[in-house]
Amino acid sequence: MKRNSILLLLIVAIIFSCKNDSTKENELLQKENELLKKEIELERRENSMDKKKSNKSEIESEDIKSKPSKRDLLSSNISEFNMLHSKSENIKVQYNGDFVIDMGSASSGRVAGNLKNLNLSFEHLPERPGCADVCPEMIVIKFDCKLRKKCISEPTMSDFYSDSGTISIANISVGKKTFELLNRINKNLN
Repeated sequence: MKRNSILLLLIVAIIFSCKNDSTKENELLQKENELLKKEIELERRENSMDKKKSNKSEIESEDIKSKPSKRDLLSSNISEFNMLHSKSENIKVQYNGDFVIDMGSASSGRVAGNLKNLNLSFEHLPERPGCADVCPEMIVIKFDCKLRKKCISEPTMSDFYSDSGTISIANISVGKKTFELLNRINKNLN
């Protein structure tokens, strides 16, 4: 019986030590597994960030390629301006900024010069008393020479220069579009 009890104690000791070893081994395996999961997650994040950076740089380079140049914008705006006023031979803007706007009468305005030398503004005037009976609603575009130097001429009297000039346009949508295009052309010239 002593032998059986010693044998039984040895078996229990071996089982207990095996169980402790397997528990330790399981703990080590679980820790290793957790570390591997963390490494995989870090790699995924790095790959995701690399993809985002790559996509961002591709998008930025596509944006740079797809953005029209200043010259393209200038050309487009001048063409649009000249098309808007294609019925009049006396209203033109050239690619160097030179322009002539002759509205046909002194009261509507006649100006010529170079847009590079000008500050532009506009005013929307409502219908009001004056003119022959009632002045119609209109857009008045003002041309002011920078530094108040005389840079605007009267197209019918090319020797006469002034430091400002105006034109008026009774068609409100055409007047607003005219100002918008002149302003864009001016900005792309400078």
